[in-house]
Amino acid sequence: MGKTVERQMAASRCNRRGMLMATTAVLALMSGPALAVDGQWLANPGTGSWNSGANWSSSPSVPDGAVTFGNSSETTIGVNGVHTLDSITFGNPSDAFTINLNASARFFFDGDGIVNNGVQTQTFNIATGLSTGIGFRNDSTAGTDTQFNILGFVIFQDSSSAGGGSFSNENVLEFDETSTAGNATIVNTALGSLLFYGDSSAGASTITNDGYMVFNGSSTGGTAAIDNTVTLNFAEDASAGDASLTLQAGSTTYFRDNATAGTSDIAVDGELNFSNDATAATSEIDNSGEVNFEGDSTAGDATITTRNGGVLNFISRAIAGTAELIFEHGATGVFDDDGSAGDADIDVQGNGVNYAELYFRSFSSAGSAIVQVGGYIDFEDNSTAGTAEITNTVDGSTRFYNSSTAGSASFINNGGLHFRDDSSADEASIENNDVLTFGDAASGGTAVIVNNSMAEFAQSSTAGSAEIENGGDLFFRDTSSAGDAVITTTNGGTVDFRNAATGGTAQFIVEAGGIFTTENLVAGSLEVGSIAGAGDFTLGLGKELVVGGNNQSTEVSGVISGIGGSLTKTGTGILILSGINTLTGGASVQEGALLVNGVLPDVSVSGDGTLGGSGTVTGSINVMIGGAVAPGNSIGTLQADNVTFAAGTFFDVEVDADGNSDLLQVDNEATINGGTVRVFAGAGDYAASTLYTILTANDVVGTFDGVTSNFAFLSPTLTYDVNTVFLTLDLAADFQEAALTPNQFNVAGAVQGLGAGNVLYDEILSMTEEEARAAFDALSGEAHAGASTSFLLTAQQIRDLLFARLQGLIGGGTGSAALAQAPAAGDGRPGGDTTLWGHVFGAWGKTDANSKTAALDRTASGFLGGADKAVGDNARIGVALGYSRSTFDVDTLASSGASDNFHIAGYAGAKLGAVDLGGTLAYAYQQADTDRTVVVGGITNRLKADYDAHVMQAAAEIGTDLARGPVVFTPFAGLAVVHVETDGFTETGGPAALTVAGSSNTTGISTLGLRGRRESDAFALTGSLAWRHAFGDVDPSSRAAFASAPATSFTVQGAPISKNALAVEAGIGLTLGPRTVLSFGYAGEYGSDAKDHGLNAQLSVRF
Repeated sequence: MGKTVERQMAASRCNRRGMLMATTAVLALMSGPALAVDGQWLANPGTGSWNSGANWSSSPSVPDGAVTFGNSSETTIGVNGVHTLDSITFGNPSDAFTINLNASARFFFDGDGIVNNGVQTQTFNIATGLSTGIGFRNDSTAGTDTQFNILGFVIFQDSSSAGGGSFSNENVLEFDETSTAGNATIVNTALGSLLFYGDSSAGASTITNDGYMVFNGSSTGGTAAIDNTVTLNFAEDASAGDASLTLQAGSTTYFRDNATAGTSDIAVDGELNFSNDATAATSEIDNSGEVNFEGDSTAGDATITTRNGGVLNFISRAIAGTAELIFEHGATGVFDDDGSAGDADIDVQGNGVNYAELYFRSFSSAGSAIVQVGGYIDFEDNSTAGTAEITNTVDGSTRFYNSSTAGSASFINNGGLHFRDDSSADEASIENNDVLTFGDAASGGTAVIVNNSMAEFAQSSTAGSAEIENGGDLFFRDTSSAGDAVITTTNGGTVDFRNAATGGTAQFIVEAGGIFTTENLVAGSLEVGSIAGAGDFTLGLGKELVVGGNNQSTEVSGVISGIGGSLTKTGTGILILSGINTLTGGASVQEGALLVNGVLPDVSVSGDGTLGGSGTVTGSINVMIGGAVAPGNSIGTLQADNVTFAAGTFFDVEVDADGNSDLLQVDNEATINGGTVRVFAGAGDYAASTLYTILTANDVVGTFDGVTSNFAFLSPTLTYDVNTVFLTLDLAADFQEAALTPNQFNVAGAVQGLGAGNVLYDEILSMTEEEARAAFDALSGEAHAGASTSFLLTAQQIRDLLFARLQGLIGGGTGSAALAQAPAAGDGRPGGDTTLWGHVFGAWGKTDANSKTAALDRTASGFLGGADKAVGDNARIGVALGYSRSTFDVDTLASSGASDNFHIAGYAGAKLGAVDLGGTLAYAYQQADTDRTVVVGGITNRLKADYDAHVMQAAAEIGTDLARGPVVFTPFAGLAVVHVETDGFTETGGPAALTVAGSSNTTGISTLGLRGRRESDAFALTGSLAWRHAFGDVDPSSRAAFASAPATSFTVQGAPISKNALAVEAGIGLTLGPRTVLSFGYAGEYGSDAKDHGLNAQLSVRF
């Protein structure tokens, strides 16, 4: 078809060029005389020559205006040359004339054109050649009862019309601009080219096209009746209008570019092609031939009926739009190569004997079409049903092959719906009322399927992840699989596994009246994900049903039956059996839990399996290594005929504080060959000793190996008699036995002292040891004790800044503060004028967690400023004031705090030869607040407190300067004493609130190190390295009690102070002017379990 299109396009171009040549020749000769001459053909002319003036009433002139014909003895007239006329009028009466335009002769009509007032047919014969012909211009017309035999050309331009003339065209008949074919009768012969351009129209003409015919530009078919036997083209923006097109067998018709079929009626026995962006619009197409849509073309809103033997194709992205597509018996439709049915309404007819066929191939799509299927639809080669709505009638069949998918389409299947090869139902919605099959390697995808009749999965197909509601018969045959589908079988429905089919990890929900059966299964075992529901599960003779592969928890209230049939529970989920189950092969619990709330025969428990419930095992319970029996669903009784516990097994018993417990009631013999009783006690206020009956039997043989409890403070023991196993829980509430750290131990003792009835005591009593330790840590208030460590960081920052200032004044100097006294600034050291200085600083640090306390994060930032002046020649004194804010966090204990600190300090230094002496005194008043979140069991406390603290420190330092070239080295030693006092306070916010006594900690810090300084006129560089040793109160602590019981107090340690640490400092100072220095510095302290860092900046101005 593509090659045909190319040939026709080439022919169109050639004819168009020929027509343009003729038009060019015409236009070159269109001008006439300034004054027109009218004339009438004589009744008895001398000759039949138009060009002889003697034959006219206008003799000697040949008329070139209005020409008139009546009766005449000479009715055959020959014309030579070019004549521009207003009109030719045939009077009434008038003879029948034959006007022959000889070679190169031309008529051009600018007025009325040809007017035939008589009853005779007037004939115009146009000789061969594109320079011979007739041109109609302006509003001229070809008249009525006129016959034009064209071997040259006839052109209609402007608003001219072919009127009611008849045209036999063997060369060029052309309509341009807004001209129209009117009511003409046109026969375009095999050699003819019938051309419509511009906005021209075929009007209401009758056209038989046996040659080449084209509509270009914005031309239209009007309401014409067009019978095409060869080639008809609609191109550019042309339209078939409201024409009636009859496309005969063997003919080819094209709609290309943006052409449209408009509202036309088209009968196709040949070939009809739409390409590019062409559209069938709202046309009605009756197709018994071949209709093709390709490229970006569309069927628009057309109605296309394809009849017996007809073919309708949509290929290469073509789309059916919103068309109505009807395929009658014997018709074929094809969507291929990305073609789409769009939003079409499609009817594929059939009656079971005769039927239509519709194919989707190679990535094509049914789009969002609405499809009625009485015949066949095949999806192949990666095609998809899209989001279509497809209804199969009783005779209809839809089939999927070769990687095709049902997409998200919806299907109502009253006939056949089949998936083959590796096709997939994908995300479709399917209502099956007849036959639904999956074969080969087809998949149910994630479809939602309602089966009201017969559905099957055969060969190696799979239900995938489909959701299936089965009210009919659902078969799994051959080696098919249920995948991980969810299959709900309703009343009257059956799921039937046959041959070697498998259940995958599918969920099978069988409602009352539904049946699940393996009676026809050839394999000995069927594994499924889970089973549930009130229906019947019928197992074949000797067949095993393995459930639990999807780890879901489900309940079967129906009946599991089958002679020799057995049930095996795997997976981590819980299976509850509440029906009267009659399978005779028993059950095995290998993983997860099987709860018998109804009746079940023999049960074996092994591996990670647990048997529980409050029903009856009518045979024996055999508990093998790793297996567990846990009677009840919470606290309850499980009954059995016999039970055997092997070594390495477990008997899980729930109890409560009111004396209730699980019970294993054995009618015959309980054989205990070891194993462990695991007690799971519920929260409550337990008595000092509680006795429980946990197993009864007609005969108890043997004992368990031991017993454990989930509560750290309840001590379990077992006792036996011939018929009973007893459990005794004794209250052994020594909370301190669970503690691993001193803080936990101290808090545990305090909580113990609160006694039963206190919410904290009662919560911890029902905890495991690990839970109790976490509770003790949360209750401790460790952050309050650790606050002193945080306060020391701020004190360290203040002390370092003051000594740095001193060293800058009297010698050696380190830190950024020392740089303010660089000689380049004109400082006389230690003399000089009064100096004002200001310092901003920030510090952060962390003390790591250890075996006693949690990690502590801390920060300090603030401002310190002061003034100093010389005293004599070798000394200098000064004062400083400042503000800072400190924070501390114990994240693992959900505790945090902050304090606002107000500082006042004095400092002095002297230089005695090469020896530098310095000292500081400082005091800080601190207003602290804390927040703690304490969770103890089911109690959450959000606790707050605020209190005051006081930090006092004194320090002295001695050093000596050693000059080595431009660098000054200063070995130094120092001693500081820091005293931290905190006021007492009481938290608010819950029963875990603490009353904390005031505390006092005094810590000494010795320092030994070496400083270095390098100065120039523009800058100075400093650094130091020192060892610091802390002594005294390096493990801060506080004394606290629960606010509700202040008499029972305990001691809590906070994050420790590093005993030994490496101190590092570095700084740079920049001389900004004779009296101004800007400096920056870093100070760090590195201990084995703590690290602190500080940054500072100072501006110093001397007056």
